[in-house]
Amino acid sequence: MPKYLLIAEKPSLCKAIKEAYDSLKKPGFNADFFALHGHFMEAKEPDEYKDEWGKPWRKDVLPMIPDTFKYNVKSDCRSDYKKLKELIATGKYDALVNCCDAGREGEAIFWTLINSMKISPRPKVLRLWAQDTTVETLGKALMGLLDYDSNEDLVNLRDSSLCRIEFDWLVGMNLSRATMMATHTKASVGRVKSPTLNIVVQRDLEIANFVPKDYYEVLGHFDQYKGSWFNPKTKETSFSDKAKAEALIAKCGKSGTIVDVKKEKVVTNAPAPYSLAELQKEANKAFGFTASQTLDLAQSLYETHKILSYPRTESRALSTALAKEIPDLLKALRDVPEVKKQVELILAEPERIKKVCASKKYVDNKKVTDHHAIINTKVKPNLDKLKDNERKLFILVIKKFVAIFLDPYITDKTTIVTDVDGEKFKTTGSVVNTLGYKELYRGETKEKDEDLLPAVSKGDIVKVKKMELVAKQTTPPAYYTDAELIQSMQHAGKFVDDEKMKEVLDDAKGIGTSATRAGIIDDLIKKEFLYRNKKTIRATEFGIATIKSLEGKNVISPALTAEWEEKLQSIEKGNITVQSFKKDMDTYIHDETASHLTIGKITLAPEREVLGKCPKCGKDVVMTSKYVMCSAYKKQDAGNCDFITGINISGTKVPKTEFKKLLAGKPTKKMKFKSTKTGKTFEAGLIMEDNKIKFSFD
Repeated sequence: MPKYLLIAEKPSLCKAIKEAYDSLKKPGFNADFFALHGHFMEAKEPDEYKDEWGKPWRKDVLPMIPDTFKYNVKSDCRSDYKKLKELIATGKYDALVNCCDAGREGEAIFWTLINSMKISPRPKVLRLWAQDTTVETLGKALMGLLDYDSNEDLVNLRDSSLCRIEFDWLVGMNLSRATMMATHTKASVGRVKSPTLNIVVQRDLEIANFVPKDYYEVLGHFDQYKGSWFNPKTKETSFSDKAKAEALIAKCGKSGTIVDVKKEKVVTNAPAPYSLAELQKEANKAFGFTASQTLDLAQSLYETHKILSYPRTESRALSTALAKEIPDLLKALRDVPEVKKQVELILAEPERIKKVCASKKYVDNKKVTDHHAIINTKVKPNLDKLKDNERKLFILVIKKFVAIFLDPYITDKTTIVTDVDGEKFKTTGSVVNTLGYKELYRGETKEKDEDLLPAVSKGDIVKVKKMELVAKQTTPPAYYTDAELIQSMQHAGKFVDDEKMKEVLDDAKGIGTSATRAGIIDDLIKKEFLYRNKKTIRATEFGIATIKSLEGKNVISPALTAEWEEKLQSIEKGNITVQSFKKDMDTYIHDETASHLTIGKITLAPEREVLGKCPKCGKDVVMTSKYVMCSAYKKQDAGNCDFITGINISGTKVPKTEFKKLLAGKPTKKMKFKSTKTGKTFEAGLIMEDNKIKFSFD
């Protein structure tokens, strides 16, 4: 009987595959198992290819394009790498089985590792392809292992995964060096991080340059309800010209006629379970968790506590194989107080489960990519062992899962259109008919009835009590939060004009992946392109200046990902060869590197951390290396504010935490200062009084 070495991406997956193998009566092969820990390999640095590609950097060696890409073993993986290589070199295996995740990333993890070992002769390579980690699914996959030698689709997927790594290396290394040398800054670039930075910068600039505009709405007060003016032809609901709004009010008489009454039942089914991106968005809104926090918590619930399914997924659907295990998954939640009542109801009425399993909204293999949506596992959770934030996230996930088996949320909606001398006024009101799945969220969300409307009929005459002019102003968009930035990365197609490229980005689920987006944001913050201000994410002056210097370069547009993702997909489909892709890639890198080298020297401002609001004008107060000052200091176009103070006050460097207190109207802690007149030291606090910082001896 042949002997295979099954190589899994992580210990938990390896354990699941071994369990499935042990359950098989006649697997047809003997097996040994080896667990990786994600990526074992990392691309070599430029100076490891050629000395002249190292420091000091030189423009004349750009672009750097290796003849053959090479990889190093990560420092914390060297011991396991040696063990695996020695195991394969024994020659006792008839085949190696790639059991990494089913997708492009799984191919990259396996093949960068195996190719680097250069074992000759190397056993043939088979592929385990499974969409979930249940015993049943893995068992079927083990009985139907795929052979790379006879499966062109697998070979194409492998090739596209390696081409993607090489392209990202070439973009990052060459365009970053060209940009940094040209601008004399640390303005590095990347295929995903640069468009992400640009998304934030454009929003920040839109807010900074926003000029509010006045507009006017007309509200009609009738017998027992109110209605807002609208134009049924143009769909307008307001006026930019106050005089026109006033003229409409003057035109309206003392009575109106109800010309339309619509009553409808609005049925809303529970949303699908979470993908990682959706979980990150809702956890940010509900608890203020950053994208990285959510990923770390989910990973802990998955790996340490084993009560959550694999979290790094783009899917919101369940597979048909997993659907068969739903009763057992629900039984594991029987003792969780937050869902206990609903779980017992579902288990007592099996038809609820059958209905969900028949719905393509929730169960659809075509919507499952590498992994199904995030749900709980069959392991009964011990909530006492969870940290507070772990419990919050777990409850968020299981409520989403349990909700799909509950009744829909139903409201009775009424719309009334009232005509007053030819002008139309719309009134809407809703009454909750059935709380349904939203019972799970009672107290968390405000599900209250809107204005209750009187019983009226078409043709009724109503009294006009008054017409009210409501003056309003347009408002700027909000700064990005983790939730909104993750969503914009996921739906980056909206920032691209070309319809074909929009479709490509939609198919690719935007820029980055659920597993990498949080890391991209954190890296941009670490490198001082972005910073956090409470729950918002904003661009630093350095980040803004970097994007301005790269204006017109496609590295800051999601279109770059779309263009090359289309080529990678073409490799997967067998429409283009690897050689063709690399030829296009080399041409692009040569052209773009030359373009980035012409940017010219640009002085980029250092990061200025926002400490609070200016006591004089209300704008942001920022900290530089020497000063704390209003962001509008000496800026005529921003108000020319004169609030400024040195960081060092009377010989003492005041911590930024104390400046934050002052700007919040609070006194600082006591500190030691030195008198500029006598040279003696003294102890005092600082206070903000009359827009000035003063000593306080109280």
